[in-house]
Amino acid sequence: MKIRSAVVSVAACAFASVLAVAVPASADVKIQMGQGQDACKVGYVCLYENNGYNSGGPARVVMLDDDEARLDYYCFNDATSSIVNRSAHLVRVFQDYDYRATAVTLLPGEVMDLNGTSFQDQASAVKFGPRIVSP
Repeated sequence: MKIRSAVVSVAACAFASVLAVAVPASADVKIQMGQGQDACKVGYVCLYENNGYNSGGPARVVMLDDDEARLDYYCFNDATSSIVNRSAHLVRVFQDYDYRATAVTLLPGEVMDLNGTSFQDQASAVKFGPRIVSP
């Protein structure tokens, strides 16, 4: 039953990616395969699928430049293991949708490997705070 559930979930995410145009999100979201902190472009906060910034090999990286209340729109709910903030803003990553529950905060230029923490694979929303540094 677990395998069937996982297959259905993967199929739903694959189907959702085909319909990405219909996603009701406001952020400029890019999803790419990447590895290392350099996979995160300047101006974005990046969520990495695996610990060590996908150190084991290329894997999904979600790049955001604005608030995103629901990472499940991108099949990335509870999938973040590392974070890089290359934006000029303070960024908060929340455990629940719509910016609720516990959050981790990253300053501009800060990186965070969530491996072994209670926040690993728990991110559901990202909120950009005030601009702290000039571009």
